[in-house]
Amino acid sequence: MDFIERIESLIALKSTTKKKMLEDLSLNKNSFATWRERGTIPSADVILKIANYFDVSTDYLLGNASKIESSTDDIKFALFGTTQIDDEVLDEVKRFAKYIKDKKENGDKDSL
Repeated sequence: MDFIERIESLIALKSTTKKKMLEDLSLNKNSFATWRERGTIPSADVILKIANYFDVSTDYLLGNASKIESSTDDIKFALFGTTQIDDEVLDEVKRFAKYIKDKKENGDKDSL
């Protein structure tokens, strides 16, 4: 499975669309066509954005891992020192981290 096929399968698994993914990641609407026509992959920054969007490793997207490997246990261990954390708690931490990231990106640094 190549890069484009992996993304398309992740889009289907997430029940979203190419258009929605590209909009969510602020990517050009022609990105898929460009990658497919040129037989290229995007920059490392874009690959990382896509991996984070689908919660998969960059290795998976690039074909260096044969299965989707979620880093959820790694994140739990890094944050709490154990993997025995309820997924709801982890989701709350992720929402908070996204909130802080969004505020920082939008220039609301003073309110942090």
